Amino acid sequence: AYEYKRLLTQYAIKTGAPLDFVPVQGHDFSSRGMSGIYDAAQSGVGHLTSFIGTDSVASIDYAEEYYNATGVIGVSVPATEHSVMCMGTEDSELETFKRLICELYPSGVVSIVSDTWDFWRVITEFTVALKSEILARQPNALGLAKLVFRPDSGDPVKIICGDPDAEVGSPAYKGAVECLWEVFGGTTTDQGYKVLNERVGLIYGDSITLDRAQRILEGLEAKGFAS
Repeated sequence: AYEYKRLLTQYAIKTGAPLDFVPVQGHDFSSRGMSGIYDAAQSGVGHLTSFIGTDSVASIDYAEEYYNATGVIGVSVPATEHSVMCMGTEDSELETFKRLICELYPSGVVSIVSDTWDFWRVITEFTVALKSEILARQPNALGLAKLVFRPDSGDPVKIICGDPDAEVGSPAYKGAVECLWEVFGGTTTDQGYKVLNERVGLIYGDSITLDRAQRILEGLEAKGFAS
């Protein structure tokens, strides 16, 4: 976890991304891959020494019980899984997205797994169809109102930063970050790097090794995006 934090901090400084985002940028999804709740809790405490973003919820109790941790120890957000998205069927996936962001979670941060059927359709078509609803979501008490798209398959580096071997000009060629920029725009840091509109973001739930994290950050920098 410390090495991920070091890497993310390095690129945040280099590209002008806000440093206060780093503690939630490295999110712990390891619980589902552990042999049991106690292993998840013990492993998750290690993650919490560098980040506060975690879905290994048991590690928060573990930190309080065995290390007398206080204050904000770990945080998470509402997030969907594939079974939830499948319940609405492919033909009504757009309506499922709309219900999630407008009715169930009209404010704050919500993460939606987006590759159940066609990730690129979600990123290029659903975003356009729901743009006004996404931008109109109200900030919560922390001032947050972000829809986070979660691709859960493919090569994370290529999905996020673009695949140079894909058809030139296609969404896969551009990558998810550039596609979101084309729809929502954003701001530019003092160093000249682009930052997506605060209402949208991306997250991967697995497969992000240190090597992949490095290549993703390098790829974003090369495309002119902050980390």
